[in-house]
Amino acid sequence: MATLLNGSLYSGFYDCQSFLKKKHRTSWPNMCSFQRLSMAKFDWSSISHRVGGNLFTKKGINVFSPKITVPSFAPEFLDAIEDEYNGVIIDPESLPSSANAFVSALRASLSYWKSKGKKGVWLKILPEQADLVPIAIQEGFSYHHAERGYVMLTHWIPCEPCMLPDSPSHQIGVGGFVINDKREVLVVKEKCPCSCSGVWKFPTGYINKSEEIFSAAIREVKEETGVDTIFQQMVAFRHVHLVAFENSDILFVCMLEPLSSEITIDDKEIQDAKWMPLDEFVGQSFYVDDHMSRKVIDSTTSSSSSISSLKSRFLEPSVSGISSLRKFSSVKFNTSSSSGSNSSFNSSSPSGSPTRFPTKSVLMGSAGNLKQKTVSGPAGYVLEDVPHLSDYIPDLPIYPNPLQDNPAYSVVKQYFVHEDDTVPQKIVVHKTSPRGIHFRRAGPRQKVYFESDEVHACIVTCGGLCPGLNTVIREIVCGLYHMYGVKRVLGIDGGYRGFYAKNTVPLTPKVVNDIHKRGGTIIGTSRGGHDKSKIVDSIQDRGINQVFIIGGDGTQKGASVIFEEVRKRGLKVAVAGIPKTIDNDIPVIDKSFGFDSAVEEAQRAINAAHVEAESMENGIGLVKLMGRYCGFIAMYATLASRDVDCCLIPESPFYLEGTGGLFEYIEKRLKENGHMVIVIAEGAGQELLSEIIHSTTQQDASGNKLLQDVGLWLSQRIKDYFKQRKMVMNLKYIDPTYMIRAIPSNASDNVYCTLLAQSAVHGAMAGYTGFTVGLVNGRQTYIPFYRINEKQNKVVITDRMWARLLSSTNQPSFLSAKDVVEDKKEEGTSCPLLDDQIFSEDVSGNKKISHV
Repeated sequence: MATLLNGSLYSGFYDCQSFLKKKHRTSWPNMCSFQRLSMAKFDWSSISHRVGGNLFTKKGINVFSPKITVPSFAPEFLDAIEDEYNGVIIDPESLPSSANAFVSALRASLSYWKSKGKKGVWLKILPEQADLVPIAIQEGFSYHHAERGYVMLTHWIPCEPCMLPDSPSHQIGVGGFVINDKREVLVVKEKCPCSCSGVWKFPTGYINKSEEIFSAAIREVKEETGVDTIFQQMVAFRHVHLVAFENSDILFVCMLEPLSSEITIDDKEIQDAKWMPLDEFVGQSFYVDDHMSRKVIDSTTSSSSSISSLKSRFLEPSVSGISSLRKFSSVKFNTSSSSGSNSSFNSSSPSGSPTRFPTKSVLMGSAGNLKQKTVSGPAGYVLEDVPHLSDYIPDLPIYPNPLQDNPAYSVVKQYFVHEDDTVPQKIVVHKTSPRGIHFRRAGPRQKVYFESDEVHACIVTCGGLCPGLNTVIREIVCGLYHMYGVKRVLGIDGGYRGFYAKNTVPLTPKVVNDIHKRGGTIIGTSRGGHDKSKIVDSIQDRGINQVFIIGGDGTQKGASVIFEEVRKRGLKVAVAGIPKTIDNDIPVIDKSFGFDSAVEEAQRAINAAHVEAESMENGIGLVKLMGRYCGFIAMYATLASRDVDCCLIPESPFYLEGTGGLFEYIEKRLKENGHMVIVIAEGAGQELLSEIIHSTTQQDASGNKLLQDVGLWLSQRIKDYFKQRKMVMNLKYIDPTYMIRAIPSNASDNVYCTLLAQSAVHGAMAGYTGFTVGLVNGRQTYIPFYRINEKQNKVVITDRMWARLLSSTNQPSFLSAKDVVEDKKEEGTSCPLLDDQIFSEDVSGNKKISHV
């Protein structure tokens, strides 16, 4: 970008030494070439001020006198809101224009807030209120920071060290290291008056507000050279102090892979740009003294015998998921300006502040991750966008949606979804809530990126069975055929392995006509078998351009890897996921398909257990249900039944013996009712089994740890307990684990599966890829793979739903107060803050949000 005041842009990782060595301590007025005029000569009350594009007329404000008298009437308090950290935020729009009124209200308010035990006070003063600043300073306020449209003052009321956070003291820059398959690097010559002028360097610049580091590097390269790129990895970062306005400067160097080669320079900032052979770049004279450039190049070639290995090392993306984006290389620079030999990518506008550019959605991660895009405006939010084919395949043709001529849909008003429609992840908020996460709303678009005759789709089901699989298959086939006129759809036989090991099954509306009435999947399934190269080779060889992948969390991770390989090869292939698990452990979405059917079927087992238990003396019915890591099926089946006396799930640890233990509760319940029903999820109590049974490290083909049979173990322990106490007890153990997933889906799930399948079809036809579909707050959405794969959905035992269960069964929680507190700590998640909020910590490590 442009030159830094009294500094400059730097080549590659090349310093403008003149600026770093001077270590200026000159004040801003002395650094600028304007005449310093006495402010006393002006009548500011009649002057208009233009700030941030808005014209303000300065209000007439009386000159403040230190001997101002307090009015005899009771003063009004300043309008303010209290934050959740026992602080106060004053409303700048309601500040009095009169100095007398302001000081009176400020003193009264401070006295009141002190009596209420308030601590930090935040006072934002707008340009037209500038004469109020010295009044506030005299009343004990201090400067915190200033922007173009305001000055922020703060005041710490208690007589103790101030705990308010300081203003941010650094700026962040990015550099793009772009290398192509010819071992050429993308370099530019900046337009700047400093010593680095005329030197070939890497594209650099500052990140924009609310912009991700990765996408900033992509944007800078695009703006300066016109070359499209995608993020590969972070290769280095550098921290230098006392540079810009005596702040620190942090630079991140990103390895980028080019998607285009034609160069179009920005002649406002760049003299020239070109692809330079790497040998020529490292042969430049500045390279010898440029530590950053040498470390970046040398660290990536140190284990190679020749420079020809750079392409394979640089351009082989990682597929380790979102965590790979946060891993830096071992190259780290943390130096001060006194060294005089450290590299920098600092760049700013001539005024010393970064130039802002519109933010757009771009591919940035090795797993197809997208940056969080902040959508500004009165109803601002953070959009977690999904990839699009046009992100890496430029100039794709666009076609009108065939649905606009379909008589079945032409009568539906506003049938097409607007491109800007989004769905919030959370709909329950309060006034101090952070900025909300939104996802793209699913549905048909007016324009599509595939012609009907062009589409060759395939469907694959992976993992365990689930009610509704056949319904999803049916609706994808029928949706493609009837809505978009697609005739070629293949079923991949036997899961991921079927791509390269088995025959395919041609699917037509006639073939799938009544499969929704059956359980299982007509195209077969399996675990494991994920070989990304073989799978994408098969996709490419068969000419497939739409892939619909139905499966659980492991399958969706595999789908993410397939998408990344497709993107890497530059194939016009849309990869869409449909999440499937009866455990309901997939995050973000309201529920997974098949869950309602499984809960409904589980009622039959619970009813049988209840009949057995109440028909015998001290009868106990023990039912084991699915739920490896989460207890949603057990919890909802218990709530639906109302015949269950105790529900045990993985999220809520329990113990057997002693006061408050399970055995004590069973004995008490039998004495009261003469029978009881226990429901236990398969993953509950595994920690108790590991104490007495040799823990197994065996895994299934999907990598899931094989669990001990907690149902058999618990039934034997209960029998042993009552035998020792010489009490009569009759226990019946029922295990319907696989029965509840092998059934056809019920009416509710059939409708849900239809919506999911059609949403996936609409998304693929619209050119979206690398996404999964799901219901969020009752609306169909497109969700990026990484959000589905980053964690598992689990029962929150501090939530009201678990409290409802405890109220229904009257069982003890089996948790101490300490356990509940720890659980609350674990369930807390971080969310993006509003633009005027920052996180900080006090000396005790307690987090607090402060307004800036």
